[in-house]
Amino acid sequence: MKIQKTGKQFQFQAEQACILIVDDEYRLLKSLENLLLNKGYQVVCAQGGLQACEKLSSQDFDLVLLDLNMADLNGHQVMDFITQKGIDIATIVVSGESSFSAVSKALRRGAYDYLRKPYDPEELLSTINSALQKVLLEKAHNAMQSRLQKSEELHRYIVNSSPDIVFMLDKNGNFTFLNNKVESILGYKKTDLIGRQYSTIIDSNDLERANYLFEEQSSKKKDTWTSELRLKAKKTDHSARYFEVTFFPITDISNPKQSSSKIIGTYGTARDITERKEAEEFINFQAYHDLLTRLPNRALFKDRLNISIAQAKRNKSHVAVMFLDLDRFKVVNDTLGHAMGDRLLQSVAMRLESCVRKGDTLSRFGGDEFTLLLPSISSSEDARTIAK
Repeated sequence: MKIQKTGKQFQFQAEQACILIVDDEYRLLKSLENLLLNKGYQVVCAQGGLQACEKLSSQDFDLVLLDLNMADLNGHQVMDFITQKGIDIATIVVSGESSFSAVSKALRRGAYDYLRKPYDPEELLSTINSALQKVLLEKAHNAMQSRLQKSEELHRYIVNSSPDIVFMLDKNGNFTFLNNKVESILGYKKTDLIGRQYSTIIDSNDLERANYLFEEQSSKKKDTWTSELRLKAKKTDHSARYFEVTFFPITDISNPKQSSSKIIGTYGTARDITERKEAEEFINFQAYHDLLTRLPNRALFKDRLNISIAQAKRNKSHVAVMFLDLDRFKVVNDTLGHAMGDRLLQSVAMRLESCVRKGDTLSRFGGDEFTLLLPSISSSEDARTIAK
């Protein structure tokens, strides 16, 4: 993959990227290869995880499309190999495995994205293009850093082409520089924020943490801080978005004789991770809730039961558990159909929720069975009252 300079502009040639495809199913491997070759990419195939590791050790790639379930060496092990060897490559997982644990495990290992088989060709190509643009920008940034940013024009181009918000703060936390991305992501013009304090765009729920981070960085002079913060969009009808904010202290190096440099400001980046956070929240919700009734499922109920029992022992109080099911529910399903049965379950869930206290846990165990956890009750009579 090359970055060419023509006149005053840099041209990103993503089509010249070298992509490694890893799968142990020969048909799928050739299908992916043909799709990418037709789009002009350079493609190398590896049939299985062991062959993938051999090729990764002997050749440079910009991107790897990786299956998880392979007989010799699975995708997670290949990603571990990439990490151990310090190989600089973006990874897109293309797998038939779609469980929460598999997706979460792959993303934690640094996968750029996760696509489920059978994949949609347009979605796959769009994801590949997005990943390569990220790789290109990172490689361009590293290359220019090594050449010490020979021109101000080049520096401005890279900063404004960044997918992240780039900012600088003075020692009081006021903005002194922002790149163009702040307008497209949050709706602010740079002139709206220059000279104003960072608290202007921090969501009120995260302001205390942001102040703590800024003060700690100023006092302890730690090299890098990274934290997730919610930033406010300019339009009030838009909810705050999640960002991964990384910032570095700017030190005064005008006097090299000083043993410790004085911090005169902060440079940082803010990466929009709203979609990732929403996806994580949805996956987490699916793992611990019944999607039909939106109630906690068996797993979440057991977690809360264990916590309530431990608290009851500590506080010398009682815990009650109720099991409820619907008589003749099968008759409803058989005569009126499953759709009507589902509506009945939803209605029952809503009615039960209206009868319990705020701290109680109502869950759907499965089928027409519900359970109710009643923590912090003084006697069995309290449970009888709620049951009535």
